[in-house]
Amino acid sequence: MKLITSIGTGNYSEALYRLNPSSPDIRTAYFPVAVAQWFKPQSVHVLLTNAAQNHANWQNCKTELQQYLPEEHIHEVSIPDGKNEAELWQIFEAITSVVNENDKLIIDITHGFRSLPMLALLAIAYLRQVKGVELQAILYGARDSEDEDGIVPVFDLTPFVSLLDWLAAAKIFMATGNGSELADLMRRAQAEAYKTNQPQPPKQLIKVSDAVKAVSENLLTNRVPEIPPAVRKLVEVLDDAQTQQEIRQWLPPLVPLLDQVKASYAPFAEDTLEAQGELIKWYAHHGHAVHAITLAREWLVSYELEQSGGDKMDVGQREQVSEALNERARTNDLSLVVEVWRELSGLRNDIAHCGFREGSAKAKTLQAAAEKAYEKIHKILEATRGSSGQTVQGM
Repeated sequence: MKLITSIGTGNYSEALYRLNPSSPDIRTAYFPVAVAQWFKPQSVHVLLTNAAQNHANWQNCKTELQQYLPEEHIHEVSIPDGKNEAELWQIFEAITSVVNENDKLIIDITHGFRSLPMLALLAIAYLRQVKGVELQAILYGARDSEDEDGIVPVFDLTPFVSLLDWLAAAKIFMATGNGSELADLMRRAQAEAYKTNQPQPPKQLIKVSDAVKAVSENLLTNRVPEIPPAVRKLVEVLDDAQTQQEIRQWLPPLVPLLDQVKASYAPFAEDTLEAQGELIKWYAHHGHAVHAITLAREWLVSYELEQSGGDKMDVGQREQVSEALNERARTNDLSLVVEVWRELSGLRNDIAHCGFREGSAKAKTLQAAAEKAYEKIHKILEATRGSSGQTVQGM
């Protein structure tokens, strides 16, 4: 385990620091000394500017640290003052350079100056991704919160680092449809509450997790008939009073994020041609050109069946309509439905071969075709609404 900390040139006075009721209170002027006693790291890496390196604060702190670990395990890490962007990057690189793959880290930002605490937070987020480090704690000895008994509380800011995980997971779900990370975070949050014997642990988070996973899996596998019920279930569980209470209690920053998630997928809750048209648009706009093109072709079959009163889930009827559209496509039929059918049929075959044939469409061609398909399907819907006076329903 490594401790990354810092010492400055300020006027440090003794304080009695309290980590938690089960750990001893420690009196010291230098918070890294308290951390070394509580967590017993194998090494300490102290970020020091030139002025701090030659200041009495560091000399005194180092002397105290040597009571708890060998001198050779106490490392000075030289950093600039951070007066410009170039120096800020040097500080960032100094922090990341002392960390190895899969290290377990404790970060102390108590004596950090200027932007150093923020850089430490960003460095941790970076290191967790690229080096797989495990953050044990990010600590702040809050001198400004000293109580009437002279006790200085120590805040563990680790949950705020975890917030970055929630933000990233929610963004991925809304941007790509992949909700696996968001679902896993929710499942782990509920499991951790039970594992640590928290009072009144959450019960609904796992239901939200399952609902997110169902929407995600159906979106990414193009299981279109399964998407509306999956979305309705997600909306239902997010609107549940107990769910909302638990999220506010256990994951308060997630409240607005889940509102955004619900708004992103609510348009697909109805099993209608129009909702599927919006799904084609979503696929096209979120980088899923293959899904958009494949669904657009099937949408045309569903549209024809809707017009004739057929059953969209009947395989035989769908094959008959496909054959009829193929026949019309070989004639001079100039209808918009047939025009789009001609364009999409060739593309669907191209997609099925995964580019393994001469003259295959380029990726950008498929993306453009997906956007174009949605635009034409939207026109078909508009024409249908104009003639019937209402949106096509009842698929």
